[in-house]
Amino acid sequence: MSTLKTQATKNLEETLKSEEFKSYHSRKRAGRLLLARIKEILDNEKITHAELAEKTGMARSSITRLLNGGREDFSYNTMAIIAESLGYTFEIRKRG
Repeated sequence: MSTLKTQATKNLEETLKSEEFKSYHSRKRAGRLLLARIKEILDNEKITHAELAEKTGMARSSITRLLNGGREDFSYNTMAIIAESLGYTFEIRKRG
């Protein structure tokens, strides 16, 4: 049993070190940060999901699923449409 655990641990360590794994989680983190910022804007400006749907031309159910985390396959184009409909820009900046 300890050999199996040791191999599983080695496999996990290899996965955690892989560039593919790091890249995947970096993209997920960026998406979560975008969603958090959009939610903050909606809360601050007291905009409902229905109002956002009207501004973007998207279905309210899609907005709700996206903002409640039920949909993780959103595109950055979708986020740009949402940002622009709220009067914000969407930009990429170099870290540092």
